[in-house]
Amino acid sequence: MRLSLAIIIVLCIVNLEARERRNKERNRESGDGRKRNSPKYGGGSRKKQPFHMFESCRDFNVEYVQKMKELKRNKEIGRRNCQERDYAMCMQKDMESIRCSVTQEPSEECKMEINNFLNGVSCDNNEEGSDDRRETEEEAGNGGGNEEVVESIDDEEDEIEDPNGSKGEDGGLDEGEEPGKDYEPAL
Repeated sequence: MRLSLAIIIVLCIVNLEARERRNKERNRESGDGRKRNSPKYGGGSRKKQPFHMFESCRDFNVEYVQKMKELKRNKEIGRRNCQERDYAMCMQKDMESIRCSVTQEPSEECKMEINNFLNGVSCDNNEEGSDDRRETEEEAGNGGGNEEVVESIDDEEDEIEDPNGSKGEDGGLDEGEEPGKDYEPAL
């Protein structure tokens, strides 16, 4: 009797130590001593659109997210509506329908910030290799330095438009995510 009770106690202690070891490994993975939280279970970021990254796009982002929630609640968008089984295409259509239902246009500052980010304007200011890039542009006949490149980006920003008629949205995929898995519009 005493032997079996001692064995049970030892097994419980070993089990608790194994759990602590697993939790320590998870804490090391997260980097800041906190437990890792999956986006599906309340932790982490679910944002798949880029608007939250730019301060001037905050107002547009609020309406965009509200429309997304509304369309999802009404079951107008989502994985269940995808008949083609090509979830990347369905997600793109869902993002287009969200963008088309948003009545507010993004501000000019928002468009400019997103275009500058996409065109790598900040890369010209931060990288040491930006001189090589300018020399290549001069050889191509663009002539001039960084100011002319920025001016040409500013001139073209009104002309940049998606072939489907929507402006300033990403495809909705996070980095490293496969298009056919766990499709759900961001909230």
